[in-house]
Amino acid sequence: MDTTFFGREFGILVIMDSVSEKVIYHQLVKTERDEYYQVALNRLREKGYIIQSITCDGRRGLLRDLFDTPTQMCHFHLVAMVMRKFRKKHKSAAGKALKILVKPLKEAQKINFIAIYTYGI
Repeated sequence: MDTTFFGREFGILVIMDSVSEKVIYHQLVKTERDEYYQVALNRLREKGYIIQSITCDGRRGLLRDLFDTPTQMCHFHLVAMVMRKFRKKHKSAAGKALKILVKPLKEAQKINFIAIYTYGI
């Protein structure tokens, strides 16, 4: 689930089912607020959806409020956050290593990711 904006005050909150890969909820919004996600999830539950887990952009309040549901930060958002924090010419060895580790994450399949970081393949 995520919200994408087209301009300053026009966005759409979208929730997709990862199994069917279909949009199961959408709402036009002017801002991104945790309450909108909570309402959306409640409406889906009222319709009989069983929410097994959530992948989102890692909004702090949202992750905290969804403690009953396993939640994961989207790999794309995680990579973007690390790359923003550690600019191109980052000085520390830890920062450079983290960039190298996280960069392939958004495209990696689980088995490939495990092989890369376990065996250095």
